[in-house]
Amino acid sequence: MLLDIDKALETLKAADADPSQSARFVEAVLANVFFYSKDAKDPALDQRCIEGEVEKNYARNFGLSPPLYRRPPLDKLGR
Repeated sequence: MLLDIDKALETLKAADADPSQSARFVEAVLANVFFYSKDAKDPALDQRCIEGEVEKNYARNFGLSPPLYRRPPLDKLGR
């Protein structure tokens, strides 16, 4: 995750983004990232994970999401 954000920030910097734009970008990204401890016990979360077959699909989905710098609008910067 951090390397992905770093690469996206490099893209923003190359496109002459100012520090406040970069800060807002990082805030927006991290506002949508959730981390749960391994020992977290939340019945609603557990049920959502079971229904979504998260454990089964984790290996298949890991790494398939495009990195931030390849997503719009960053994919158009610096070209």
